[in-house]
Amino acid sequence: MTVSKTAWRSRGVRLITRSTSASADSRARDSARRRSRSHGAGVTAGAGLSGFVGTARRRGRSSPPNRYTLPIGGHASDRLAITEVIIPGVSVHIGRDVDDALENLSSVKDATLLAGGTDLLVEINFGRARPTHVIVIDRLDELKALDRNGHIRMGALVTYTRMLADDPGSAALREAARTVGSPQIRNAGTLGGNLGTASPAGDTLPVLAALDATVVLRSRAGERRVKFADYMTGPKKSVRRPDEIVVAAEWDDAGPAQTFMKVGTRNAMVIAVAGLALVVDRARRRVGVGLGSCGPTILRAPDAEKFAAGLFDEAGWDRRMRPTEVARTEFGRLAAAAARPIDDVRGTAAYRRHVLAVMASRALARVATIA
Repeated sequence: MTVSKTAWRSRGVRLITRSTSASADSRARDSARRRSRSHGAGVTAGAGLSGFVGTARRRGRSSPPNRYTLPIGGHASDRLAITEVIIPGVSVHIGRDVDDALENLSSVKDATLLAGGTDLLVEINFGRARPTHVIVIDRLDELKALDRNGHIRMGALVTYTRMLADDPGSAALREAARTVGSPQIRNAGTLGGNLGTASPAGDTLPVLAALDATVVLRSRAGERRVKFADYMTGPKKSVRRPDEIVVAAEWDDAGPAQTFMKVGTRNAMVIAVAGLALVVDRARRRVGVGLGSCGPTILRAPDAEKFAAGLFDEAGWDRRMRPTEVARTEFGRLAAAAARPIDDVRGTAAYRRHVLAVMASRALARVATIA
């Protein structure tokens, strides 16, 4: 997507939604062309920002403006809503290092952090966010570190693509990264973005819960560590303060006996209807279960964890085992009972509980055979 500097400087933000006939639609096209001629090259709307209106120049010819149109009553060809978004004038600070970014973050009110932008651009596109000051942190090399030495420290700017290419220190985290979006989204999206957004549908977050991970936050006052279980406080809410940046997540190496499962309305590029991570740390004799998209935050399933730990106590933590169907069913029931789902456009609460029980049963069967 290309945006002329003239257009950025000369216009504020407007969000106009109007119902229009075919003749009004034609007038809107003419208006867009006139703006393009008077303000230089316009906007070519990409998949992520389809609401921006402008005229693209291709091979010396004008193409029609790109518009995001929605039917408003009646047939789509009769009445259309033309949503026009003109990019606001935004101050942008590109962080040179973590200290520089933190200094700017502490000095500006209502600053917005930008790394991969895969969540922020969606919010802008749907009119839910109108940032006035953006701090770009995608060039902070310190946040791209990935250290593995019995204890894992993953920097906030480690992308999902890198989790697939390198050893991320967790087999379940790699499986979760594979389910995220498209290759383009995985190239841009980061672990820190999932933590910063704090959505209960974040794919990597059930894994961090099951790993009993710690979130590392930093401000100008210093660094603090928050157990993941205490990090999220509600849907897209966390204990991160406005002057803090998520710099890393840390956890103990739990070994290979772990997995992540996800149910969506299709097989790829989809928000989870429900997600589940299961980690069996045989060395430390600990079982962790993380549940996603089934409550206001990422949830743990302590009764299911205790039940599974009892199975491994009986069979031996250092030995493979094949849980009986009765044991798998009970584990699934306990995992589903820990959920606090709601009915929404992606699925009902009853369906979420059902798929959680199925996923938990399958996850236990899979992980128990990994020594």
